[in-house]
Amino acid sequence: QYENIRAAGFVRYGFGLLWGFVLAAEVLLFTGGSRAAYFVAAGIGVGSVIVWLATVGFSLAACERRWHGGGYVTGIGIAVWHLLMFGVLSRVFSPRASSPLGVTGIVLAIDLFAIGAVVIVLGVNGFQFILSVADLLSRGERVPVQSALLELGRTWVHARLPNVVAMQSIHPALYLLLFGGGGGVILLWHVGSLLWSGPVTREVGITVGRDLGLLVLIWAQAGWYQAAYSFLSGQVRPKV
Repeated sequence: QYENIRAAGFVRYGFGLLWGFVLAAEVLLFTGGSRAAYFVAAGIGVGSVIVWLATVGFSLAACERRWHGGGYVTGIGIAVWHLLMFGVLSRVFSPRASSPLGVTGIVLAIDLFAIGAVVIVLGVNGFQFILSVADLLSRGERVPVQSALLELGRTWVHARLPNVVAMQSIHPALYLLLFGGGGGVILLWHVGSLLWSGPVTREVGITVGRDLGLLVLIWAQAGWYQAAYSFLSGQVRPKV
């Protein structure tokens, strides 16, 4: 009953492909337009998808074994890989110390925001919270789930579940407001400024594609988190 909630496909593969696309686009952004650059982009994109699948699978396994730190390890793993790739690409491959688009600084700022959104929902809060609630409901423990959801509804942060699946969380509406809304404003502003600043060059096109990929990734996470939360909340309500 809770298989889709437990990230069987959409979170595991859909988000992973989006993340791989973003990192592949960054390869093309920081490197030239040679044929070799596309091979490097494909390699890093595929490698990033593999890293995503491995870390999400690790988080699922940690949750099954009641290791609550597994979510943090997942989030840290995603962040370290992304920042490592960014550092290598921007330092080693980028021929521009200073770009008219402010590539390095702006891209890093947007990346840090996006990584924060990914880590919050997959590593620290939403992902583990949803899995924990689903696990409790699968064992028929509706009362502690109802108490946790009521607490989260009052505070929007740090709802505490029983120690067997202890978790601190962020309300999906707050996540949507901070990361979905905030990310939308930042990324759409960046896309608009690039498109209106001059001709659409190869660099601009790649940057716009990367930004839109990040935007879809953040909004898809927000949508999944809200949908999963609503579904599980409905399972707690008394059946009439």
